[in-house]
Amino acid sequence: MGPDGITENAFLKASGDAAEGLYATLAWVSASELSAKGQEFANRYKERFGSEAELSAAYACEAANVLLDAIQRAYDNDGEVTRQDVVRELFATKNYEGVLGNWSFEGRRHYSCQALRPEGQERQVRV
Repeated sequence: MGPDGITENAFLKASGDAAEGLYATLAWVSASELSAKGQEFANRYKERFGSEAELSAAYACEAANVLLDAIQRAYDNDGEVTRQDVVRELFATKNYEGVLGNWSFEGRRHYSCQALRPEGQERQVRV
């Protein structure tokens, strides 16, 4: 049993037969349960790379997009972009519609994401 990183193909390939029966905790839903943007991301990823997107790909995409959005908002609000302005706008992100669904930063350490927390559902994924 381990965290989401042990579901990555590189880990599974390196582990070989030892990975059989492995359990992992992860905050992820299948592409079919994602928002329209999430499904578009999954489809475009598969089309471009010829395989399903791994867990980290969607998070990396989301992180880059929300950062670019914060940079744009900093420029729009201040006419320039400084680190302080970008950090302010980044943590002011509310109701962001991205590949992971609709989410908001809640303070400096936490976020809420509807796509990752379907109400009343527990998921067990066996690799």
